[in-house]
Amino acid sequence: MIHKVAQAESTNDFLRDLISENSPSGTVIWTENQTQGKGSFGNRWISEKGQNLTFSYLLRHFVSIDKQISVSWWVSVCLWKALAKIGVESQIKWPNDIIVGGKKVGGILIEPKIVEKNCIFFIVGVGINLNQTQFENLPKASSLKLETGKDFILEEMLTIFVETFNQNISALEDPNELLLFYNQHLYKKDKVACFKFEEQIYNGVIRQMLPDGKLLVELQEKGSQIFAQKQIELLF
Repeated sequence: MIHKVAQAESTNDFLRDLISENSPSGTVIWTENQTQGKGSFGNRWISEKGQNLTFSYLLRHFVSIDKQISVSWWVSVCLWKALAKIGVESQIKWPNDIIVGGKKVGGILIEPKIVEKNCIFFIVGVGINLNQTQFENLPKASSLKLETGKDFILEEMLTIFVETFNQNISALEDPNELLLFYNQHLYKKDKVACFKFEEQIYNGVIRQMLPDGKLLVELQEKGSQIFAQKQIELLF
């Protein structure tokens, strides 16, 4: 069931307040005007009113806490598949940004509900820049319109994303396949890129994301190393 609201500070917070123990998987809250959007690690997700897609999707999926990383892979893979349906070639930037034309057009924030060491549902927040053309002080940001030259209808795009989530629920049962797909479409994989590590800049090559969600990178002068989130920054 899809619910549209005129305005929300955060669609994740709105959905959390709306749902009950009986709320079905696939319940969606979306708005054209999200005023206090949340990104990963406490960052804000800023979205121009009426130009972008901001929504939250309720996923009911029982998984142990140590396996919940696979849900992040699933969301990234679903977004890649949804964009492929409309002919947009994208990549997944570790850990869960969506890249088109070398710039960020989408982000994900997943908030689990944990009961007795198991995750019983996840609130999946998604932001996709569709028609916005100005990104003040955000040189790495872009939109589908800027990258394709096309205008997009928000409701139509929402339907494509939600249907893709619904159609791929069974993929959650095979984390190994999700990880394989993720690595096949990992941004800058096996290409020389620039990284920031311990306040220094290095050239390096991403080799793969590992099953624990960490990133294997070959850094110049330092060799192969494994990094958790926030330990290293890919400078596009």
